[in-house]
Amino acid sequence: MEMNNTKAYPLKIGTMSLYCDKMTMESGTLVSVSPTVTGISYITNKCKQPTRLTFTGRMYTPKYPMLFASYSNHLNGIESFDIRYKDMLFKKCIITGAKAVDVGEGYIELTIGFNNCFSNYTWRGNRMRYVVTLKSKDGTEKAYYTCLSFVFEKEIFTPYTSLTAILCGTELPEDVVEIKFSLEGKDIHHGFVDSYRLTKRNGMFQGVITSRGFTALLTENQLPPGMYSNMTFNKLFDEYIAFPNVEHEDNSQSSYIYV
Repeated sequence: MEMNNTKAYPLKIGTMSLYCDKMTMESGTLVSVSPTVTGISYITNKCKQPTRLTFTGRMYTPKYPMLFASYSNHLNGIESFDIRYKDMLFKKCIITGAKAVDVGEGYIELTIGFNNCFSNYTWRGNRMRYVVTLKSKDGTEKAYYTCLSFVFEKEIFTPYTSLTAILCGTELPEDVVEIKFSLEGKDIHHGFVDSYRLTKRNGMFQGVITSRGFTALLTENQLPPGMYSNMTFNKLFDEYIAFPNVEHEDNSQSSYIYV
C-alpha cells in the first residue's frame, strides 16, 4: 500500500516555521519510597517532572539555511514560547537544545527540544491527569493511576502510535496483552503489548510496558499476489482484512489493486 497524501504538520516556533515529521512527548515522576517494619513499602512523596518535547522536521530558509541554529542557540534557556501542536497548546516552552543539519537543498533538517512545557488542557497546576488501563490474558481489565514515566511517540509517516510506560504500585498484573493510555479523558494510545517486564523490590511492584497501536497490524498484512479489480476501501477492510480496534472511513469508490 502506497501512502502519498500524508503531510508534515506546520509547527510555529516564535517567528519560525518547522514542518514537523515527528513529535515525541516524555513525562516522568520522582517517587520516594520508605519501608516499614512489616516489610511493606509505601510511597511517601511524589514530584512531577517537567514534560519534555522533541520536534523533528524541515525548515525552509533559502537565504540563510543555518539562521535558526544560531537563533535557537542564542535563546537556549532564555526565551519561552507557546507552541500549538494539532489540538494541544503547550505554554512556557523553553529550548533545551537544537540540532540543525544543512542538507544544501534550501532547507535544514532540525531537531529541537523543549522543557518546562505546560499544556492548556493536560495540566491542572503541576499535575497531569492520566489513566493507564491494562488487560490481561483472561480478559480482566483494571485502571492504574501511578505512572512513573511514559514516552508517547507518533511519527507522521508511520500509521501507528508507540508507547513506553513505567508503572508502580503494591500490585500489578502478572501478564498484560493490551494497554490503553488516556490523557485528560482522551484516549491517545490503544494497542497490543510488545513487551512487559515485572519486578518486585521492597514490597513494591514495577512494570515496564512497550506497546504499538493496533493500526501497526496494517504494516504486517498483505493480500495474496494478483490483480484485484472492482475493489473499494470498504470491501478491502470488511471482506479481506479483520483487525481488532481498527476503524476506517466509509468509502465505496471502486478501483483496483495489484499486489
